[in-house]
Amino acid sequence: MNLNNQTTQYHSLVQSTNQFLMKMFISKLSFRLVQSVAVTFMLLLSVQTAKSQCGPGEDMEDPVITCPADVDVLTDAGVCGALVTFDDPVVMDNCPLPMAMLGPLNFTTAGAAGRFGPTQGQIDAAYAGSDLEGLVVSTGGIQEWIVPFTGTYLIETRGAKGGGINGESGDGAVMIGEFDLVVGDVLEILVGQEGSTNDIQHGSGGGGSFVVLQAGTVPLIIAGGGGGRGKSGDNSYGNGDVGTAGLASGSSPGGINGGGGSAASGNMGGTATMPGSDAGGSTWASGGGGFITNGGNYENGTYPGGLAYVNGGIGGQSGVGAIIPGAAAPGGFGGGGGAGDRGAGGGGYSGGAGAENNTFNGGGGGSLNTGINQVNASGANATNGLVIITLLDGGPVDAVTQTEGLPSGSLFPVGTTTNTYVATDDSGNTASCSFDITVTDAEAPEVLCTNLENLDVTTNQGECQGLYEWTIPTPTDNCGVVNYTVTYFNPDGSIDGPTDAFVFTPANDGNTSGGVSMAARNFDLGITTVTYYVEDPSGNTSTCSFDVEV
Repeated sequence: MNLNNQTTQYHSLVQSTNQFLMKMFISKLSFRLVQSVAVTFMLLLSVQTAKSQCGPGEDMEDPVITCPADVDVLTDAGVCGALVTFDDPVVMDNCPLPMAMLGPLNFTTAGAAGRFGPTQGQIDAAYAGSDLEGLVVSTGGIQEWIVPFTGTYLIETRGAKGGGINGESGDGAVMIGEFDLVVGDVLEILVGQEGSTNDIQHGSGGGGSFVVLQAGTVPLIIAGGGGGRGKSGDNSYGNGDVGTAGLASGSSPGGINGGGGSAASGNMGGTATMPGSDAGGSTWASGGGGFITNGGNYENGTYPGGLAYVNGGIGGQSGVGAIIPGAAAPGGFGGGGGAGDRGAGGGGYSGGAGAENNTFNGGGGGSLNTGINQVNASGANATNGLVIITLLDGGPVDAVTQTEGLPSGSLFPVGTTTNTYVATDDSGNTASCSFDITVTDAEAPEVLCTNLENLDVTTNQGECQGLYEWTIPTPTDNCGVVNYTVTYFNPDGSIDGPTDAFVFTPANDGNTSGGVSMAARNFDLGITTVTYYVEDPSGNTSTCSFDVEV
């Protein structure tokens, strides 16, 4: 065989080998691809199967609940127990747990109109049969509601429309935001009320709508009310505004930084420390109230403007009817200014101004939104105010129930308290866990033999003994006293007692002086040691002693 033939055969062999290896590689690659697709399909199938197994009657798997570790604490000082807080149990389940759902909850004016907010009777009647029934307390017209679940809430506030004929007054602002609230938070909710119109066609300010946390100190979201209509005014300044400042009306300035608006033709808007300035004339219109300070007064300062939220939010008074019949138009609850012969300012975070003259509407109230994911609009509400609260994300609820023990933050008594929790999923499967809270009383009782140390007593005439009387020491303990005795160690080595400290020598009845327990005894010659012994329910003890020498 020549060299060319050998070379040809060699190349042929290499080519055949390469083709064989390539077929093997493609075969393995195809197998792995098919295998991967199969695994993916099985995973998707298992997920879909798991989802289908969460339907009614299909979930047979119990949830898993894990309780906190046992707690061992000493009693709080001077208290027969301990305040103990602990984390909630953790629950896991193969299927989704029940989720908290709440809302939308509509907080309304409850039929109230004018300067003053709804009474408790109006609240009860308006919310009867709703999710708010029995859960809202009216204090001066401001509604108080306790947050039932920890979570993220969507809150919408709508400021009230100002007063005016043919709807030609300022509309209220609409403010929407999301807020993280905690169960037990108390929200104060003031729903603004629409302004009124007098028969000479001027309108009072609409009230702002407020949602405030922590006893009136932390405003969350506020929508400004609309300004009242001037007799021939336009609405250039009248709408409740999304900005924090109250709107001016002509040359009359609105409030800033939570201040009230000036009264008609006033020269200064209010601030956080100063109310809006008053009108100098006798028949004007007042400024709207802000969150912190009041709107300016009118009729030479006689009639108050809209009151600030912190001052109750009452609408401005209108007293000019006695001067100009039919001219009275009180402001809407929520700080709306009262109208005389001008349009009045709207209430809000900062109050709107009373109108400079009849060619202007009163200024709209300013607004505030401290939430996230805000949606705000000026002049978007043409009626009474409204507050709408909806729970967006409350997490699992009603999945865990405590069946034994005390809740976190309670005063736990001395001894061991077992806390037991039961978790229930949507299919009714249950699981439970328990943990112990043990409170130990290590605080000793106290008894003091004050002013009884080393007493010298002379013998009674003709006897070898001396009489001594003393006030029995009063023992104290954080958990009370279960054993209190007295023992006498006599000079001759004998011992009398221990015996009940309040009974021994003589009997306790008739043995008190001015309500103070007294003891009396004839002591033998020599030195007698008197020892008081006190014991509490946990076995902690204390003593005190004094000597009597005859």
